[in-house]
Amino acid sequence: MTESADATKVEWREWGQDAFDVAGRAAKPVLLALVTPWSAECREMDTTTYAEPRIAANINDGFVPVRVDADRHPRVRERYNMGGFPSTVFLTPSGNVLTGATLLGVDGFRGILDSVRKTWDSKGEKAGSTPRALQDDPTPAGDLDARIEEHMVEQLVGTFDEEFGGWGHTNA
Repeated sequence: MTESADATKVEWREWGQDAFDVAGRAAKPVLLALVTPWSAECREMDTTTYAEPRIAANINDGFVPVRVDADRHPRVRERYNMGGFPSTVFLTPSGNVLTGATLLGVDGFRGILDSVRKTWDSKGEKAGSTPRALQDDPTPAGDLDARIEEHMVEQLVGTFDEEFGGWGHTNA
């Protein structure tokens, strides 16, 4: 882990199958913190939200917390990025997404933790959805080559909204 992670009160686990196996055996969702060492927002969340003792206790008791350096694990970043760093992603033990967000402050995070736990307790694995990066058939696999990069750029350019700016489509 990093010095920033050590400053938190969360009992982080390394990314890997072991963390998901623990979550399955304990019947708990996974809290994935997708971070980068260069992000001021990641450090801010570490020193505020994750350092808050009640938040950390709630995470340690009700979730299996996993921390991933997005620069060192590009496949994890591709699969679970919520649009920026940090990305806080709640997962089922099988790796499906319950919900997620980027930078979260202490007050907002309390509500999200409670909401995710309620959803998990009532629906379990059924509450999860397949990450958007894996919804294509067949799912992406193998090395990232020039053809794949070109396809990704084409998809991005194709969703640019020239009238209003930004990416995506309006429902108007």
